[in-house]
Amino acid sequence: MTPRLLYLDNSLQGGVPEKLDGHFRAQGLGVEVFWAAGGNFPGDLAAYDAIFLSGSPPAPSDPLPWIAREIRLIRNAVASGIPILGECFGSQILAHTLCGADMVFRRRDFETGYVPIATSAAWTGDPLGRSMPGTFTMFTWHRDEVRASHPDMTVLGASPDCPNQIWRHNRYPVWGLQGHPEAGGDHAQDWFAAYRDDLIRSKAPLAQLHAGGFPRTPEALRIFANFAAVARERASR
Repeated sequence: MTPRLLYLDNSLQGGVPEKLDGHFRAQGLGVEVFWAAGGNFPGDLAAYDAIFLSGSPPAPSDPLPWIAREIRLIRNAVASGIPILGECFGSQILAHTLCGADMVFRRRDFETGYVPIATSAAWTGDPLGRSMPGTFTMFTWHRDEVRASHPDMTVLGASPDCPNQIWRHNRYPVWGLQGHPEAGGDHAQDWFAAYRDDLIRSKAPLAQLHAGGFPRTPEALRIFANFAAVARERASR
């Protein structure tokens, strides 16, 4: 039986960036995409072995109906023991829902570009850290951020300008990523071009990014493969 992943697309325009769903399909998962920001949600979570929450421009505290629905979905999912991985806004809404609204704050500026990630001692034994190095590079682009201290949270990775790049919940199979492991490679040129004005406003090092050719970060991409393994393990029970 093919493990099934619920992919909640939180982008305001709809559409999965960087073919991110393909990374999970390549790991043998059946992926079902719902445009959450467009008000599209599944009726039942019982069919899914794992959930992925994508990024989005809003903050999880913004009074938008679809955000309230996603918060309810997260609470139902953790009550059922379904593993969840959230990226960028996805990480923030998980922290907001499970650790408190004050866990997400607005930085004075953006952190944008390829940054070095240094992992904590807990990384080695964590499911997301399987066969992963202790340091690697990941693309990040955010102004909202999850705080790095909470009794229900273990920080797994940090960058020089963000002390909580990767975290897990201590009581639920829930993980958050601030960065975007998928940002690079063949589709990056179109993705960066589509958001050029926003990247300029965030003071992204565009010349450096273009000169570097938008490289893939294979070590960071391994995180998706490891989360897919979590889904397969749950499906096999």
